Amino acid sequence: MNRSQEHALVWLFLMPLSAAIGGGLLIGLIYVEGPSLRRTLIFALFAVWTGLFWLWVLLQQKMRRKNKVTFDERDELIYKKAALAGYVGVWLYFVTACVIPWWLVGPKGTVSANILPIILIGGIIAFSIVQSLAILIQYGQKGRDDHE
Repeated sequence: MNRSQEHALVWLFLMPLSAAIGGGLLIGLIYVEGPSLRRTLIFALFAVWTGLFWLWVLLQQKMRRKNKVTFDERDELIYKKAALAGYVGVWLYFVTACVIPWWLVGPKGTVSANILPIILIGGIIAFSIVQSLAILIQYGQKGRDDHE
């Protein structure tokens, strides 16, 4: 198992867990203490940070490439395809998250706006799971090339 596979396996569990805990705490704090500009801004920054954290792994891999090659074009292509798969997964998640409540309450019913931050955190979790699985699947399809 190469370094990218190890990172994907760790992120498969670590990122959804941290997004659920951090996002849940921030959402709970806003619901208990009431909304304020500061709390809402912190939640928005948290959502942006966790939503784009996958870029950090890609940049870290590229910057580590000083003397020996640890991240080549194939790895970069795998990460790009995984990001695309993650965005497709998020799109399907958001479509489902919009259609199911509408289907349950009907066209004349209402859905609370309190569910929107929960849907947002769910989208971040869905992206990280699909991206990590896509990385692991793509490395599995390429054979057993375990370079370090």
